[in-house]
Amino acid sequence: MAREMQDTNLIAKFLPVIWLRLSANTNTKCILAYQRKYTAFTSSSESTTCHIKVLKARAFVELVSYMERMVESEEYVFELSKLHSLYSARLNELHADKNVLKTRLKNEIFEYFHGEFQEQTDGKSTVLIFKRA
Repeated sequence: MAREMQDTNLIAKFLPVIWLRLSANTNTKCILAYQRKYTAFTSSSESTTCHIKVLKARAFVELVSYMERMVESEEYVFELSKLHSLYSARLNELHADKNVLKTRLKNEIFEYFHGEFQEQTDGKSTVLIFKRA
């Protein structure tokens, strides 16, 4: 648990306790305090994970709305690398520094648009082309 929290102060406190094998009362008090601290840590990290998911969803919705606006203005070709850089930049602006693979982003876009476009690649770059309505 201390390793997950990267709490070097706590690790330094527990090492002498473990090595010297202090009385059971002291160990129980220390362990209970540590368990409470660990519980608080895990609950805060879970809320952080949830917050990052919300920010990722927000950035994805903004990317999709950008793509829809471009299609309405009759621009049907999108470079995956450009979409990826827009998405990554928006995540950084929202302070949700999360690495996103281009393939995963492409798959999420495919799931959202349900075959409204096709993918073409030349080995180096990937282009998404929307079908005209």
